Amino acid sequence: MRDEFAARTKQILGGRAGWRCSNPDCRASTSGPTVDPLHVSNVGVAAHITAAASGGPRFDPRLHPFQRLAVANGIWLCSICAKMVDDDPDRYDSATLRYWREDAETLADYEKGMPKLAVHPVRFASIQIDSSCLWRPAHRLHKVWTRAGGRADFGFHEISARYWKELRVSPKTKSLDPILDVTIANDTDATTVISAIGFEPIAVWTALKGLPVAYKVPVVDAYTLRVRTLMPGRSQIMSLPDPIAVPRHGTGRYKLCLKRFREAIRGNETLVRLCLVADTVEWKSRLIYMGVY
Repeated sequence: MRDEFAARTKQILGGRAGWRCSNPDCRASTSGPTVDPLHVSNVGVAAHITAAASGGPRFDPRLHPFQRLAVANGIWLCSICAKMVDDDPDRYDSATLRYWREDAETLADYEKGMPKLAVHPVRFASIQIDSSCLWRPAHRLHKVWTRAGGRADFGFHEISARYWKELRVSPKTKSLDPILDVTIANDTDATTVISAIGFEPIAVWTALKGLPVAYKVPVVDAYTLRVRTLMPGRSQIMSLPDPIAVPRHGTGRYKLCLKRFREAIRGNETLVRLCLVADTVEWKSRLIYMGVY
């Protein structure tokens, strides 16, 4: 027996996503008119994050039937993306779908009341690791999972001490703390003012297993955030004494050193998302893997 969503639940899921697909790489509109003026065409689906019945994708036997048909277990997707995530549940796990839903609702709230299809004042155009620290882009990310099922879009790892001599690097000349090189794009017609920056830890665990574009944008400034003990889901943000102004249709770039990150994670591996506050709205990046040795 399947635990199906009620019509009211489907309305809530679709409305909270702004009737757009929650897949960040899709965001297709899912509702529109038909030839009959009294009807609408809907290509959206109230998809289950964990399956409605045993044997389905991402099924969780620990859930009570009432939990399976609750709003918290749903995500609004277009019909194509709904099939895609169910055909490949190993790639699109429960944690990933929950992040999609959270970000889709944040965007829908921002776009609410906009007179036209909104372009966004903050887009993480590039996140890279700075060469002045003892960190490098991560490898074998396909093997990196959290116990909750979360999976990173990209990531970085600390250079092990046993390779320092071979690579001719040293903590005397390079930072042991990760320094992230971040480029922000502003796609709107107005200046975006960034008043605070930081990161949000998603998960921390211990199980050692072993990006693209953006240079030529001048670095506005370098900042150091002293990291406290990580609590998943709780952002650590620092206010900027001199806010960053990103010009209309322009870019801004800053470097962020996560001071004492290694001591704060209480494990070997973690997933994080960069976050910043622009015009009172908090914006978050895709999932980033960070591993230490």
